[in-house]
Amino acid sequence: MAGRHQTRVYDVIVVGGGPAGSTAAALLAEAGHRVVVVERESFPRVHIGESLLPASQPIFGRLGITSRLEHQGFVTKRGASILFENGSTGASIVFARGLDAGSGRTYQVERSRFDQILLDTAGDKGAEIRQSCRATGVEFNSNEVRVHVAATGTKSAGNVETLYGRFLVDASGQAGFLAKRLGLRRVDPDLQSVAVYAHFENVQPPDQVPAGDIQVISRRDLSWLWLIPLSDELTSVGAVVPKEVLRRANERNKEDAFLKLLSSTPVVASQMQAARRTTEVRHEADFSYSCIQYVGDRWLLAGDAGSFLDPVFSTGVQLALEAGEQAAKAVDAALSNGRARSEAFGRYEQSQRRRYRHFRRYVRSFYDTAFRDLLCQSSARHDLLGAATSIFAGHTKLSWSVRWRMELIFLLARLQRFFPITRRLHERASRRRDEASETKPSFDV
Repeated sequence: MAGRHQTRVYDVIVVGGGPAGSTAAALLAEAGHRVVVVERESFPRVHIGESLLPASQPIFGRLGITSRLEHQGFVTKRGASILFENGSTGASIVFARGLDAGSGRTYQVERSRFDQILLDTAGDKGAEIRQSCRATGVEFNSNEVRVHVAATGTKSAGNVETLYGRFLVDASGQAGFLAKRLGLRRVDPDLQSVAVYAHFENVQPPDQVPAGDIQVISRRDLSWLWLIPLSDELTSVGAVVPKEVLRRANERNKEDAFLKLLSSTPVVASQMQAARRTTEVRHEADFSYSCIQYVGDRWLLAGDAGSFLDPVFSTGVQLALEAGEQAAKAVDAALSNGRARSEAFGRYEQSQRRRYRHFRRYVRSFYDTAFRDLLCQSSARHDLLGAATSIFAGHTKLSWSVRWRMELIFLLARLQRFFPITRRLHERASRRRDEASETKPSFDV
């Protein structure tokens, strides 16, 4: 290796300082372990995923940051509004009305500030934080993990050292530091979409949308769009579209393609007549994937490093926080009692698979317009929307009352594909949009 070679020894090396890595590092350091976080970027940094879920609130409490988040001025989120492209309201999700009890509120956050809080918390609890420091290689043996890291800052670029640890938590996000090296990642063939997004000022939400709600705009032809209020002035606006659609747009016109999609969706265009874009248009691909293995003898994958789902239900940060917390428990058990490692790591593996399967079922269903039709006019008689609200709030351990209602929605959606047992709202909304336009809007470029 080129450059200066040093040696540092830790109990746990965490690669990645996002929500999963920071949570794991904070809890492990709090338990008295020697922890280092290796983060390739320098915080604060821009990141997608601003809309949190109420199921995160207990984790914030265990991290001891609830009060700090309360005083950040983040927008309070109490629900979500699903709208059709022509502006009619599909469903109003109010977290407090979910059948499974839990917090009725959370936040819409600027990820740069939110992630900084989590990383600072890990440092405050005793973890060593190394920013602008990229993990370049890894070696395992029966007793330790060796992670080679290189500084990326202008003053120290080229400096290389090896960190020695007993365990590795890979929380490197979509970069997949360990998963890609070991060939563990498997792309989900049924959920191949791309997110395109930017921040805008002076977006004017419609009157029927409660303050703080995320807007999910359901399009029959092109999946969905989001509008997330980050403050009184700033809104995150994005779209999730099939990968093959965006592939037809080269690097020079992704921005034009994105703006064309916004202008061809009436309910969005009407809100953005006076809007001004404040960031570049960004895009992220490879949105849905999992891994064939989440643990090894001395390593665990946490958060996006292990799996990620289409963000329609805003599960990204939630799954990362839960994975970070559970990874900390598994590694703490292994450090405290080596004989408990196999059982603790086995439980962690099972939990990662279970959560991915849980939310994947609902994400896939959302792309079925029959399911969305049922969701947007679910009967008050059986409170089907109340059951779905528990899912939207991020809960994974569901009561029987929620489970049977969701199975009923799935059954009715299968029937709706072949027989109009209820109104086909998406067909009606897209037909009205087309009738109001001289030419049918398209995202194709």
